[in-house]
Amino acid sequence: MEILTFPNCRQSIWLAVFFILWTVIVQVICIISGVPSYLCATILYVSTVTILAIAFRTKAMDRSILRFDKPNIKVLLLAAGGTLCLPWVHALIYSIVPFPEFLKKIFTEIGTKDSNEAYIYPFISAILMPFIIEVIFRGIILRGLLTEYGIRKSIIIAAIIYSVVWGCMTLLPVLGLIYGLWFGWLYVFSRSLWTCLITHILLQVSSVAYVMTNYYHPLPQQVNSAMTGDLWIVNLAATIVFILFTYFLYQTFRHHDNRDYAI
Repeated sequence: MEILTFPNCRQSIWLAVFFILWTVIVQVICIISGVPSYLCATILYVSTVTILAIAFRTKAMDRSILRFDKPNIKVLLLAAGGTLCLPWVHALIYSIVPFPEFLKKIFTEIGTKDSNEAYIYPFISAILMPFIIEVIFRGIILRGLLTEYGIRKSIIIAAIIYSVVWGCMTLLPVLGLIYGLWFGWLYVFSRSLWTCLITHILLQVSSVAYVMTNYYHPLPQQVNSAMTGDLWIVNLAATIVFILFTYFLYQTFRHHDNRDYAI
């Protein structure tokens, strides 16, 4: 693993704390002002992207974070397949460890309140959210942690931080932890932020495509149940497929580099 010198671990932790506080502040403003949560989230995304753009433009942040290396097609395809299985992996875990009832009620109310108003938000979210998340949590925070800690510890710490932020934004911290571990692993061993970014955008776009398709052309109940994680057999099958993708990815990483990639 190459030694990374910027950002350092302390800068990464402070950035994580700042982003958590900023996320909480936006949510509080949303609740107090009665502004739809999707609008507050859009403001959060746009303002964060603007700050990142200024930081990269003024060289306050290392531009090598966004360095584009030609992605390995095999790795990209396997990573995309595994990423698309993640929602069903979460649904399987959720069916085993139920979400607290009071949080489920809050989340349902938020979704119902904004569902008829947020037409443009899914498209903004599908592009901006993955960019922000991958640059901040993998390109900066995880990269900084790797300067001081080992690979396994860095990925776990970054995933926990991500799950806290994700929990504040969506009330789904378990999903955030799963995503954090998965994308952290992809980032470290593919050595490319773009592998994470492309697959994350693909996941978001596919979710938006399903929602919009179902909105304009309602799908059969059985299909909706399968897509929303209500059928445990589908969740189990998708989890098995996810494990297979992970295994083949691990073997691919080992094949391209004979160093120890165990985490």
